[in-house]
Amino acid sequence: MKLLHQNGMISGFWATEMDRLIPDIVDCSDIRHPSRGRVGPHFHRHWEFYYQVAGIGHHYSMGGSEFILKPGTIYCVGPHINHWHEHTSNEPAHVLSVGFDLAAVAARHPDWDLFRQLAPIFSIDNAHHLERSFTRVLEEATVALNHQSAALRLALDMLVLDVMRAVTQPLNSRSSVARHPAVLRAIHLLETRFREPWTLNEIAAHVGISRAHLAKLFQQDTGIPVHKFLNKARISRAEHLLRNSELSCESIAVECGFGIIQHFSRAFKIHTGMTPIQFRRKHR
Repeated sequence: MKLLHQNGMISGFWATEMDRLIPDIVDCSDIRHPSRGRVGPHFHRHWEFYYQVAGIGHHYSMGGSEFILKPGTIYCVGPHINHWHEHTSNEPAHVLSVGFDLAAVAARHPDWDLFRQLAPIFSIDNAHHLERSFTRVLEEATVALNHQSAALRLALDMLVLDVMRAVTQPLNSRSSVARHPAVLRAIHLLETRFREPWTLNEIAAHVGISRAHLAKLFQQDTGIPVHKFLNKARISRAEHLLRNSELSCESIAVECGFGIIQHFSRAFKIHTGMTPIQFRRKHR
């Protein structure tokens, strides 16, 4: 595997030559592009999934299709489709991507009927819950742990399954009896939009119950208060960035939703027992 730095990239990585781990994945990336940047016409011999973390992008194809990618949007393009991207917002665009062999996944799971379920080009809006599926693939690809190849293959299969479910079974059509629906909505919100400066009142309004009721239900169902769950989600993302990016601790603090570096450092040490700098040194 090679970790490359693309021209025009502000920060992040593009990992290629993944076939040494598993032949199913061609490349993957976690990249921040400059505002008003552009990626010219090109095509792949494999499938690509993109996830827009931040910024606004417009994706076009030679067939005349246009997709507007906002934070939380997934974009899929199949092999041999000429397409290009423009990052149209004034803020840098943050994009995750995974290039892979869909036929290999389909062969492992013929009952999924992937080539019928997934169109050659499509997008899904408001798919914030799938960001974790993307980051899991990137983590398994770039962090050398035991059974890395098996874990990476499982992470890819889970990503493809999650995208297929998002296409065929929108999130609002699912249910769970394990936790109160408002708690499930709050968990989804905090795990996918942890960068935002949430207050308990705002979360309660978003999930449709009172502040006091949410605090009580959340503690009952998860065992921890809302603010600790939010910090846990932020620290999890910070750990990944400290391992796999060259971002400064100040930039990581902002990326993970901490307003000031001192708050980030204090919260990180409470959760991990180390400062962010100590953690980076240990895991690099």
